[in-house]
Amino acid sequence: MTDKYHLLVELSEEIDSTLIRTGNFTIIDSTVNSLYEPVYAFDKITQPKQIVLVIDISPDDSYNYYLKADTLRDKSGNIFINDFSQITVSNNPDTSRPKLVSTNPGRGTQVDFINPSLSFYFDDAFDTTMAKSGVVLTDTSKRKISFSIKFMDNASFVINPSVRLKNAEQYLVNIDLSKFVDLAGNKNDTIYTFRFSTINEIDFTGASGIIKNVQLTNNPYVVLQASGSDGKTYSQSLQRGSRFEFNRVFPGKYFLWCYLDRDSSHTYNRGEAFPFKPSEDFSFYPDTLNLRARWGQMDILFNFK
Repeated sequence: MTDKYHLLVELSEEIDSTLIRTGNFTIIDSTVNSLYEPVYAFDKITQPKQIVLVIDISPDDSYNYYLKADTLRDKSGNIFINDFSQITVSNNPDTSRPKLVSTNPGRGTQVDFINPSLSFYFDDAFDTTMAKSGVVLTDTSKRKISFSIKFMDNASFVINPSVRLKNAEQYLVNIDLSKFVDLAGNKNDTIYTFRFSTINEIDFTGASGIIKNVQLTNNPYVVLQASGSDGKTYSQSLQRGSRFEFNRVFPGKYFLWCYLDRDSSHTYNRGEAFPFKPSEDFSFYPDTLNLRARWGQMDILFNFK
């Protein structure tokens, strides 16, 4: 417990973030045989192996408390049904206001004008019903644009415009931080403005080619991955043939690689050291692709080795 409301949970590896729900955790007061469910739960975006639970139980430091975690699943699909850990109680006050710590895409980054997604991550949980009313999407003339909002957990959300945006235009997401109130009542009283622009349609690029020496029965996936940490990643299955084609790609430098998705998870499985489980087979195209705006790279010949 970092304070009377927050319980920081450290895991041995990253877990499937869709399972970070309050119903998957229980606070057990073994002294009086009481059970409590956290009020909020969220992924600590700055630390991939940590999650945070927000509780409201006024713990007594003379009692024994335990955390029960149920149905944790890692990104390789391994499931742990029950786990327990004793809690060291803290009654320190929570005086920190919820802070926006990350966005995807980052500030100043271009997005596709067709079906863009804009994600926002906070360092503390908040009342999502109240927070929903504090988000507005507009163009630079302050005309409101309809959108849908989905809360990925109690500290992050993604918005998707309900209409097609214009290409090569600027837009604003205004977030009224006074609507983002944590369990202790902390909040900011400012408006945060996230400005983004849509790409010019003619500036897209692409890549296409053929992957040789790969069996389609092994469920191969080809991945076009930006070389920078904040770049985009595109992937597609080769089940319908050995030819791949990526369109509407943002310009930049990319790695091209292919893996055999034997577990049908649609993601690369790195395997396990114990109990030993081998990683899925993969192969990298030997050269970095420099994909320029309006000038894609076609007829790539990729030998899977």
